[in-house]
Amino acid sequence: MRSVGYPTSWANDYVGYGLLASIFLAFPRVTRDKGHVAITFLLDNVPNRMFFKNIFNVISVLVLAATVVIGAQVFTSQIETGVQTVSATPIQKYWLTGFLLIGLVFGAAEFLLQVLKKNTSQHG
Repeated sequence: MRSVGYPTSWANDYVGYGLLASIFLAFPRVTRDKGHVAITFLLDNVPNRMFFKNIFNVISVLVLAATVVIGAQVFTSQIETGVQTVSATPIQKYWLTGFLLIGLVFGAAEFLLQVLKKNTSQHG
């Protein structure tokens, strides 16, 4: 097949696009399952662990929310300008940014749900 004009010239590009989509679409589930890497030596040695865990979750929500706001601005700019990827098989960049935004929005929602679940389970 290679002697016919490299029909798989798109493969490297789409593997990268698929990796981006799979990472950001899996992010909320990994957050829900607490499957991310956690360095817990600080939380393990504080007296009120749940309070600090909630603080860190709220900080995570705020950081992700700020990232989503900036990403949404980039997304709309990409739609308006029609910018494409620089690759053998270019696509509109807003497709990639869209996957990123979906993952970040639902990831922030998962962190927020962790805070709300902890508060409701503590107060009965």
